[in-house]
Amino acid sequence: MSILKWFQGGGAAVEKITDAVIKSGDMLVFTDEEKAIGRAESRAMYMKFLELSRNENSIKSITRRIIAFAVIGEWLLLLNIAVGLVLAGKPDLAEPVFVVLAEIFWLVFAIGSFYFGAWTLDKWQKKG
Repeated sequence: MSILKWFQGGGAAVEKITDAVIKSGDMLVFTDEEKAIGRAESRAMYMKFLELSRNENSIKSITRRIIAFAVIGEWLLLLNIAVGLVLAGKPDLAEPVFVVLAEIFWLVFAIGSFYFGAWTLDKWQKKG
């Protein structure tokens, strides 16, 4: 019987269904304006996270610091080895090391940006 009531409900029921369909269709399309708002909100949240986590000394913060220094230090060590091999006249041995350096560059950059990004932005903002 409830299905008959739904059909007989008239304008109110149809209006609710129409609104639901329109809202769900609108949610499927992510406009440029909504994308810009989303990016601005995510940047603000990320900067807030960096600001809050920058001066903490919890085990997570210490672990992030160790990982950042280890990854960047290891990348710089590989770079020094590759340059040393080139300077020693063995570029054929340095080539695979340069390939590894190029492959992991964005990973190292992301880790460095995550850890040192807030500090760098803070220093640049104080100068400007």
